[in-house]
Amino acid sequence: MKRKIVHPLQLQLLITIGLSAVLGVLVAMAFIFVCIIIVSIGIVPPSIVDLIRNLFGINLAILIVGVVSSLVFFALFIIFFTRRWMKELEQTIRGSEYIAQGKFSYRLPFSRNEEIDQLRTNLNAVSTQLDSAIAEERNAVQAKNELVSNVSHDLRTPLTSIIGYLRLIDEDRYKDEVELRYFTDIAYRKSLRLNRMVNDLFEYTRVSFGGIRMNKRPLDIVSLLQQLGSEYDNSFRALGVELSIHGGERSAVVLADGDQLVRVFENLFANSVKYGAQGGKIDVEIELNGDAVGVKVINYGEPIPEEDLPYLFDRFYRVDKSRTDDHGGSGLGLAISRSIIDLHDGKIQADSTHEKTTFQVTLPLWERAS
Repeated sequence: MKRKIVHPLQLQLLITIGLSAVLGVLVAMAFIFVCIIIVSIGIVPPSIVDLIRNLFGINLAILIVGVVSSLVFFALFIIFFTRRWMKELEQTIRGSEYIAQGKFSYRLPFSRNEEIDQLRTNLNAVSTQLDSAIAEERNAVQAKNELVSNVSHDLRTPLTSIIGYLRLIDEDRYKDEVELRYFTDIAYRKSLRLNRMVNDLFEYTRVSFGGIRMNKRPLDIVSLLQQLGSEYDNSFRALGVELSIHGGERSAVVLADGDQLVRVFENLFANSVKYGAQGGKIDVEIELNGDAVGVKVINYGEPIPEEDLPYLFDRFYRVDKSRTDDHGGSGLGLAISRSIIDLHDGKIQADSTHEKTTFQVTLPLWERAS
C-alpha cells in the first residue's frame, strides 16, 4: 500500500484553516478599502489621512506576512502532531472493514489515545459478541443435526426388531406355542425399550429447552437421600449390593424441586448398580462445604475410561458401546441429570480411578441448620 504523506483528514483540516485565514485577510482588506474610500472623498482631515495611510500600509504588510507564516506553522504542526493519531485512526478503519467482512476473530490493538482506544474496545466487544453468537448458532445447528441423527438411529434399532418379530408371528413362522410366546415377549420388551427412549427424549427436551417448570421449595437433602436410600435398600440387597449413607448427622437445606432431584439421584443409583454391582457396595457421602452441599455417589465396579469422562453427560453417549439395547440405557439419563442440576444452579461431575467411580452433585445451600 502506497504511503500517504498527508492523511485526507489532515488535508481537510489544513484547507479549513487556510480558508479561514484567507477570509480573515479579505475582511481586513475590505475594511482598509472602505477606509481608503472615506479618506479619498475628503471626509477625514489631511493630517489623519497621512496617519491612516502610514498605519495601514505597515499593518497590511505585517498582516500578510503573519498570515502566510501562520499558515505554514499550522500546516507543519497539524502534519507532525496528528500523524500518529491519523495512523491509528486509519488502522481502526481498516479493522472495522475486516469485521464488516465477517472476520470476527480479528482484534484491534491497544491505543494510547483514549478516544481511539475506547472506539477499538467497543469494536472488539462487538466482534467478540458476533463471533460468539455465530459459534453458538453453529453449535445449535450441529446439536440439532446430531440429535435428529441419534434419535433416528436409536429408535430405528428396537423398531426394526419389533417389526421383524411381529412379521414372523403374522406369517405363522414359529414352531409351536412356546416359540410364539418367545417372539411375543421379545417384541413386548423391545416396545417397552422404545417407550422408555421416547419418554426420556421428551423429558430431555423439556428440561433442556425450558419446557419444564421447577417447583422449588426449601428441602433437606439429607432427609431426601435417607428416604431414597431406604426405598432402594431391599432391591439393592437382592442384587448383592449394600447401600450406605455417610455424613447425614446434620441437615442441609437447599432450594430445589424435590421430584426433579429424586430423579437425578435415582439415575445415579441406577447407573451405579448397573455398572458397579460387582463391587458389592455403593457409598453416598454428604459433605457441607461453606455455602454449598456436595453429594457423592460412589461405586467400586469397573472404572470408566479416562477418555470417556468428558462426554459422560452428553446426550446419547454410552461408555460401553458393545451393550445391547436391552441392557444399555437410552444415553439420556446423565444428560437429563445435568440439565436438572443446571436449573438448580449446581454442578455435576464424574471421576473414576481403578478403585472407585464417583459422581458428585454440588448444590448451593438455602440455609444451614444444626
